[in-house]
Amino acid sequence: MDHDNASESKKFHCFFCLTLIYTYSMCAIGLFHIYILACLLLITPCYSEVIKDSGKCDFLKKELNRLQWLQHHHFKHIKSVENAKDINAGKKNDWSRELYYQLDLLYFQQEMIKDEMYRNCK
Repeated sequence: MDHDNASESKKFHCFFCLTLIYTYSMCAIGLFHIYILACLLLITPCYSEVIKDSGKCDFLKKELNRLQWLQHHHFKHIKSVENAKDINAGKKNDWSRELYYQLDLLYFQQEMIKDEMYRNCK
C-alpha cells in the first residue's frame, strides 16, 4: 500500500509541478527561469520512478499530449504578445524572449518523456 501511495504522490508531483510552471510563467515572467530550473531538477527523476509501475506508459502518453497542448497555447500567447499594440517595445522584447525560453523548456520536457517512453514503453 505504501508503494502505491508513493507512486500516486510522484504522479501528483509531476502534474502539480508542470501546472505550476505554466501558471507561474503567465503571471510572473521575470522570475520564471529560476523556478523552472528548480522544477526540472525535481521532475527529471519523477518520470523514471513513475514508469516503473505497470500502466504508467499511459500516464506518459497523457503527459506528452498535455505538454503538446500547452506548447500550442503557449505559442499563441507569444504571438499575441508580439502583436500587442499597447506594450512598449522594450517590455515586449523582454516578454517575448522569456516566452520563447519557456517554449524551449516545453520542448525539452517533451523530449524527456519521449526518451522515457522509448526506453520503457515498448
